[in-house]
Amino acid sequence: MLKLMKYDFRRNRDQILGLYAVTLLLEAVIWILAEVYHWENLSMLVLQAVTYFSAAIFLVVLACRTYSTNLKSYGRKLIPVKTLYTVLSPLLLNLILLIVLIALAVLHVAIYGFVYPDILPKDFWYISFISVLNLLGAAMVFLIALTFSITVSHSLPFRSKVWIGILTLFVLNLILGLVEGQLFPDSGGWMELAFRYNFTSGEYLNANGIEAAGKAFDIGPALIETVFCLILLYASTWLVKKKVEI
Repeated sequence: MLKLMKYDFRRNRDQILGLYAVTLLLEAVIWILAEVYHWENLSMLVLQAVTYFSAAIFLVVLACRTYSTNLKSYGRKLIPVKTLYTVLSPLLLNLILLIVLIALAVLHVAIYGFVYPDILPKDFWYISFISVLNLLGAAMVFLIALTFSITVSHSLPFRSKVWIGILTLFVLNLILGLVEGQLFPDSGGWMELAFRYNFTSGEYLNANGIEAAGKAFDIGPALIETVFCLILLYASTWLVKKKVEI
């Protein structure tokens, strides 16, 4: 599977490295403009967060396109590897690329916190660590659902495959949301927990008077989403092996 991941990376290397370079350049430009025009720190942080989030979306789209291309590639079909590896390799490569992007963001925030030591809320790094874990979990759930939807669209013998794939993704998210809502109405999945924070004001907290707090983990929804992903991976592997035509 490592060979498949290396091949996918080499094929998309220019786009991936270009994305990282453009992201860092935009972050530097935003920082410089904020200093020159005296923007509020919150405005600058929001713009920088949007830049990183946009880069993450690009990586997800790239992973989907890579997987779709692999399904249509006759040469890829001839490679003597397990069908599961064909499904997993773009997912794992995308996970690694997202971790690299997060590492760049963490380094950026660390530099920013060093230059402006009073800007970060109390317990910021702990909350950020929990948020990153939840975001990665949410990203993998969404990617696996996308992978299954793409596989379904490629396994159909008629036109309008794209719309069938979109409908499949919508139905999957609807089913997952309904199941989690019925079984765990007071809990949240990875994506919800990643953005669920409480901010408290007070002079005793830090120089900005802000404290951030959030729930780290909900075992129930996490188990539901894990089972959901395993089922979709099994179904995707079966469809690739039995139904997808090159």
